[in-house]
Amino acid sequence: MGLEIVGDLALNVILSGLGPKDTAKVACLSKRFKAAASEECLWSKFCSDDLDLASPLDPLGMIRFLFITWKSKAPESEDLSFL
Repeated sequence: MGLEIVGDLALNVILSGLGPKDTAKVACLSKRFKAAASEECLWSKFCSDDLDLASPLDPLGMIRFLFITWKSKAPESEDLSFL
């Protein structure tokens, strides 16, 4: 038994309970956590809860573009100790 038996929905519920800072840290643990922690619906919830944002304030989509660019260039073992 291991992480494989935990479904995506359960993982999303767990990560959403951790909050954005801890979710970013957990994303460094494995590829599975990185994929789960990268879900847009999860970060939309964090923005809604923490920043009181109900809709995106980036109509041109630049934040998403910059995030995808950063994500594609970031090494797997990037140091996130500053979080």
